[in-house]
Amino acid sequence: MTLYAYTDETEFKKSDTELFSVVGTGLFITDSEIDSSVVTEAMDELRKNEQKNRSDILTLERGFFHASKDSNNARLCICRSISKNISGHFRYSFYERNKQKPWESVKSTESLNRLTLETTSLEFFDNKIDKIVLTIEERKGFKENAVLNWIQNFYKQLDIMAYRLPSLHTYYPDFDIIVAKKSNSGLQVTDFILWTLNRANKIIPDKIWVENLNFTLYSDFHEQNGPQSGGDYCLNNYSLNFENIGYPFSTKKVLTDEEFYQAYLTIEHIVRHICKKDLPEHILHLKPLLKGLMYLFDKDKTLTKEKLRQMALVYIRFFDTLPVYKDIENTDETSWTLCLNAKKLSGLLLRNNLIHSGRSSIAILKWREEIMRNNKKLLICT
Repeated sequence: MTLYAYTDETEFKKSDTELFSVVGTGLFITDSEIDSSVVTEAMDELRKNEQKNRSDILTLERGFFHASKDSNNARLCICRSISKNISGHFRYSFYERNKQKPWESVKSTESLNRLTLETTSLEFFDNKIDKIVLTIEERKGFKENAVLNWIQNFYKQLDIMAYRLPSLHTYYPDFDIIVAKKSNSGLQVTDFILWTLNRANKIIPDKIWVENLNFTLYSDFHEQNGPQSGGDYCLNNYSLNFENIGYPFSTKKVLTDEEFYQAYLTIEHIVRHICKKDLPEHILHLKPLLKGLMYLFDKDKTLTKEKLRQMALVYIRFFDTLPVYKDIENTDETSWTLCLNAKKLSGLLLRNNLIHSGRSSIAILKWREEIMRNNKKLLICT
């Protein structure tokens, strides 16, 4: 499944007397690319409007809508076109500076933009999506390379979660990044919807524009005594139809010595199998993670801590994205427990901040070295 996503940032004050601003991000998700027809229809309606004012003429001359600068005439035109033609899921995340905890360091606008982008993007990684075409507005300091770095940093946070939360599905989809100007049709749609939520979250709310969009399902949240808030809004009965229902069994909380080494064997067996097979198209973007591992296996090289961590990373990122368990029956408790124990161990091996991560790595390296001398066949998957 390929999804199209458009993201826009905002900064506004909840009233004219507020000293501190609200910084946030809006993300619009849909299953087809938003083309120019939605904007063209709105522009045509505005052009025919006999009550046009100077602001409307500027909008027509500019050639695209910008909600905070447009008149209500223009806003009504783009609002009608979105409600008529667009189906999708909008998620927003706001951070109120005046509610920041006193012991927290002051955050820059750019850092808050990235924080709120992470919050809005969580469902990319919680559900099975093969590719995301993400369109972002061009801005200083956050272009394509910066977005790719942000994605990789976000991936690293997800990797280490496998130790504490091994029962959570985590997917690592492919990304196509498009850096576009404000005139991009999808960004205009996102800009308008985000502007309506800004208005609705004022101290004196103005919800008329949100109501005009006729959302079919929505929910909002506010962190108690905290700075973060957000919400989800579905437009025109849009549904993502995700089927993330969890695993049929769970990992053991404490592993015996035998289970610990069996979990490692599962990691190596699965990674060896992945290295030998032709990868399906939806996971080719993860193939660079396998670099050097086949050489390690074929040449019977000594396992290093770095290669051990690489194997753990491959196991985690391929676990749900491939998935590694696709041939396991839901009733096969033994196989599921092995796979999930291995996922938890993989997460532990990536946790540099934990003493027992280092001790576990040392134990595995010593044990595997002994196996290589005395029973090498044990490492080869069948």
